[in-house]
Amino acid sequence: MTGKETAFFAIENDLDLILIETEEDFDIKYVKSGRFTTNEPIVYSSFSDIPYLGYTDSGDWAGSDHRFLITAKDSVVQMEKVVQRKGGVLFFVDPELNSNSIELTVNGIYTKKENVIIAGRTAIVSEDGFAKNLYNSLSSKLKKKFKRIGGYYVGPKAEEKLQKGWRLVQIEKAPKEYDLVYPSK
Repeated sequence: MTGKETAFFAIENDLDLILIETEEDFDIKYVKSGRFTTNEPIVYSSFSDIPYLGYTDSGDWAGSDHRFLITAKDSVVQMEKVVQRKGGVLFFVDPELNSNSIELTVNGIYTKKENVIIAGRTAIVSEDGFAKNLYNSLSSKLKKKFKRIGGYYVGPKAEEKLQKGWRLVQIEKAPKEYDLVYPSK
């Protein structure tokens, strides 16, 4: 199971019902992942507490400002302390340090350019039982409630934007031939 992912496009409230059901099924929290100047993780008890969910300032899904670990509420978040060569310290929150978690990257409408939606994903990198169950449940809900187009699952609101000519992409600067499009009939 190590290394699985489900890629999707979601905006506005596309993910709401899926995350509500996931929170009903599992006692979870959302932990902002990435690098930080403090060793205090940023934790949200519900997806509804996360500001600007469904919008991103990053035009590249790999550089997302909305990348989270989902883990059990009672889990202690592990952080890696890295001393910088030029001085200072950074702390990293990462799924590989927290084997009982899965990744949820929620991008959405790109705020720096009109009519662009950046892909998101959920992923797992461990064999932990809780993480496997959580990933399988969330991924299954995405696959049931979103429409599969190409290699992605597309939420209803994101699909409406696709029909109106919006670009659905992993990387905004990539050539348009890499955009998600409806298959030819």
